[in-house]
Amino acid sequence: MEITTGAGNGIRSGVSYCGELEDDAPALRHRTGCSGRAGGDAGPGALPLRLVVRAFTNLYPDEVVGMVLVDASHPDQWAHIPASRDGKFNGNANLVTAFLARLGVVRFFHLESASYAGLPERQATEMEAILAKPESWRNSGQVLLIWNDRSRPQINQARSLDDLPLAVLSVTEQPIYGDVLTSLQNDLPTLSSNSVHYTEVGATHETLVSERKHALVVARTIQSVLEAARTGRFLSEVFSAGQ
Repeated sequence: MEITTGAGNGIRSGVSYCGELEDDAPALRHRTGCSGRAGGDAGPGALPLRLVVRAFTNLYPDEVVGMVLVDASHPDQWAHIPASRDGKFNGNANLVTAFLARLGVVRFFHLESASYAGLPERQATEMEAILAKPESWRNSGQVLLIWNDRSRPQINQARSLDDLPLAVLSVTEQPIYGDVLTSLQNDLPTLSSNSVHYTEVGATHETLVSERKHALVVARTIQSVLEAARTGRFLSEVFSAGQ
């Protein structure tokens, strides 16, 4: 049994594993080099597939007791941002960044330093190394390119969460399209009848998990969802008591 926790950039994703995405499985496993099921073994040199948490919950409902969406994307996000061309502009931009990463540009200019600012030195170094890899950008770009045709309909057709404990964490600092993203965040708590929605003032998408004061809120929220799942109490009651 587990809590699924989602976060990310573009397609905000959570549990990392080489797994099955129903009709998406052959394409995504081919794109990522993944094989096997949750907890299975990836092939030599395989890259982990970051399975969208709602897809994981839909495939394995008996293995999930709660969900935390950490400034997670709404499945219709790119449809509400015309300039993204249904996510394809962003996907292609990531492929260009993959090329630049291969040339060492991303590492030399620290282009993604905002993503790990505030982390302890070791974790910041690890994130810098991950974001400097062309594969990281290529994989995320490929995921975005198939978002409208595969990922979006699959998530929108997922089964109801019913009363699964669901916590939605949002931020106040949005560099662009803030009104659109905030509106979509407000829709996510309706996925479950047992949900809470908390907006962390002063946090950005990155600092919500990279800066200690904001990350502590994320940790307490996960603990609240675990407690609600363990005791059967309403999440709103447990969450309020923990703040």
